[in-house]
Amino acid sequence: MEWFLQNPERHMYTMSAIYAEFGISRQGHWQALEREEALMAKELCYVGLMQEVREMHPGMGLRKMYEQFSPQGIGRDAFIALGLQEGFRLCAPINPQRTTRSVKSARYRNLLQGKKFTNVNQIWVSDLFYFALGNLIHHSDRGGQYISDDYTNLLEDYKIQISMCTDVLENAHSERVNGTIKNEYLARWHIANAEHLQQRLPTAINNYNDRRHDSLGMTPNEFETYVKELSAGQRPELEIFTINKSFENSTQLTLNFDS
Repeated sequence: MEWFLQNPERHMYTMSAIYAEFGISRQGHWQALEREEALMAKELCYVGLMQEVREMHPGMGLRKMYEQFSPQGIGRDAFIALGLQEGFRLCAPINPQRTTRSVKSARYRNLLQGKKFTNVNQIWVSDLFYFALGNLIHHSDRGGQYISDDYTNLLEDYKIQISMCTDVLENAHSERVNGTIKNEYLARWHIANAEHLQQRLPTAINNYNDRRHDSLGMTPNEFETYVKELSAGQRPELEIFTINKSFENSTQLTLNFDS
């Protein structure tokens, strides 16, 4: 139809005859054009949103992006299809590093078994990733870094209790957070050197803590504020997953990520 409008010298038909042939009215044709232009304008807004989100959260997928920001006027599948069409498909980063070098050690036991936590800063859960205080508990796996004298002496100097997993599966929550920060942020920002990493790491952490988490129903920052505003008796209890093993026979699985 648009060709006939734009090239009248190349055909002998009147637009009235063309409308009659296709069974549409002039008004219906122009209304269809207006809807198409409105759709294109909306798509530009959606693509702009995708670009802004990817600058802040470079590893956020299109489905999570839609659920996080709930753009009006477009369904989830249409939003994902538009994003894929515009080149917003995510590719999984390659992770050649091995980060778990476990050692058999019974020096520290898992202090989390049977405990429930109701406040922030009662437990710090630790896990390392490499890129080429009161009653505080520091909880980690049994990697050689964590049982070194320098590391444990520093924790003891600050009166921090030391807790270690009896099984690598007990530290999955920490590894998941670090995996998200590393693979959805840092790896996609093309970190060039240690100085660049120090500059970008706080941004990655802040962006992670400012995005909504389905398990919380809010952002981590909002959840921390929410917990602090509750009285001790109103606070939800958090129990950390542990495997019931005898401390004397505890060993840790070794994960090898070299391949």
